[in-house]
Amino acid sequence: MPAPRHVVVIGSDRVGFRVAERFAGDGCSVSVVALPGSWLAETPLPASWSLFRARPEEHVLLEAGLRGATALLAVSEVDEVNLGAALAAREASPGVRLVIRQFNIRLAPLLAQHLPDADVLSLSALAAPTFALSALTPGVLYSHSFGDETLVLREVPHGQPVPAGARVVAIETPGPGESPAAADGVHIEGRCLVASDGRDLQPYPRTEAGPPPEAPLPAEDRESGRLLVLTVAALGALLFGESAFFAWRLGLSPLDAVYFVSTILTTVGFGDYSLRDSDPLSKVVGIVTMFGGLFLTALLVGLLTSRLMARREARRRGHFRQGLSGHVVVCGLGTLGLRIAEDLRRRGVDVVAIDPGPRPRLLDLARGAGVQVVEGDGTEERALLFAGLPGARALVAATDRDHLNLEIALVARSLSPGIPLTVRLFDAGLGRRVRKTFGIQSTLSSAALAAGRFASIAPGRTRLAELDFGGREIELVTVPGPGAVEALVAAAGGRPLAVWGPICGFGFDPPGDREVGPDDVLVLLRMAGSSSTRAL
Repeated sequence: MPAPRHVVVIGSDRVGFRVAERFAGDGCSVSVVALPGSWLAETPLPASWSLFRARPEEHVLLEAGLRGATALLAVSEVDEVNLGAALAAREASPGVRLVIRQFNIRLAPLLAQHLPDADVLSLSALAAPTFALSALTPGVLYSHSFGDETLVLREVPHGQPVPAGARVVAIETPGPGESPAAADGVHIEGRCLVASDGRDLQPYPRTEAGPPPEAPLPAEDRESGRLLVLTVAALGALLFGESAFFAWRLGLSPLDAVYFVSTILTTVGFGDYSLRDSDPLSKVVGIVTMFGGLFLTALLVGLLTSRLMARREARRRGHFRQGLSGHVVVCGLGTLGLRIAEDLRRRGVDVVAIDPGPRPRLLDLARGAGVQVVEGDGTEERALLFAGLPGARALVAATDRDHLNLEIALVARSLSPGIPLTVRLFDAGLGRRVRKTFGIQSTLSSAALAAGRFASIAPGRTRLAELDFGGREIELVTVPGPGAVEALVAAAGGRPLAVWGPICGFGFDPPGDREVGPDDVLVLLRMAGSSSTRAL
């Protein structure tokens, strides 16, 4: 099937860049409509791309070559812009293929029902399964759900056994000082890329955690605590000091004196004792006791009320030690962070999410999924301690800022040195350097994970993802049945990796004469580039 000749990409962020880059790599001509003031509008783009820094009005789309385009991809960060541009494009060019990016978790499936000839996709939904699995098992590069099962591609280090039923896709040549090894009958020379159905994945080894440090109190809490102690001490001194005075001056027993002063301090009156016929000194001391007691009692009630309200607010914001162990901490409760947390919860893993100001709708969805939420900054030790980081099994930094995610990961490592880290980074090259320099277990780009799916518009097959392993580009493509494996491969290109069916599940290395049923899917693998990595 020939590649489409011209596409129009409406974007604002890195996803738009990745999608346009993917189409250009396929040999297409690309027109990019970048929203004014956005990251994409300010980023230098290849000279071969046609750039329009404007909102995607109909005349702009026509100028960008909409009528001659095979597809329009509305993948900006603004749902309303994407939907409006797609509907305008449909009116101006009814035959154009539409791909619409939507953040709204509930609106996206509804749009898909009413726009059957368009692909309505969510970046977070496509990328979240990979992030979730990478927090649980080492080496995960990509995962995709087929029904109730998951196809997983992950790196297996030199010498590690390959699980039974898994498929070794590619092998990297060993580095200096390494020697070949064999595992389960498969000759492994260095890192190898393994495809499996996601069952029996090896978890990260648990590390022994020391006693967790206490979360430091903010300055206002410490000051309030000191003022409360001083108020109670002053009230006690006034009570017992005045009791001693009236016991001496009025000839009362110690208990009667304490009772008498208590009636003054609590302003309940002089029902039992009165200073009306007492000497002037006793009356002056009584007056001082009244006003002092009124002030101190009011201050004490105010401080206690304030602390109770603050405690209630702290509980609402998650500012307390979470009673969890073996959970995953997710920093950043945006759409991607929420999807990651929901995916982990579906796998039976407890999750604590950290976000300085979660949107109310996402916050409600997270709590509805059983996710505990800490409102705070993931770069602050206090928020990480409230989330129970020392007892967590992994941390995922999934905010939309690369430098913030790296800072969160390094702060988390200082608190819990052995914790596995998954960090969201846009640039793949930066991700490799970060892993090497800081020893971070996994760095993933949501834009890179989803770009292949967004850029998959060829009829009859779906490009799931594009990965880099050992300097070679690996592409996963699905082709629906029916048909024989050999015939489907000849039509779509690539090598057969597996056949998935809703009844039989995954079957790796299908023979050429195997029939793919109408409800089954053939997964193909393509490798490009030349390096020391070889395909199997």
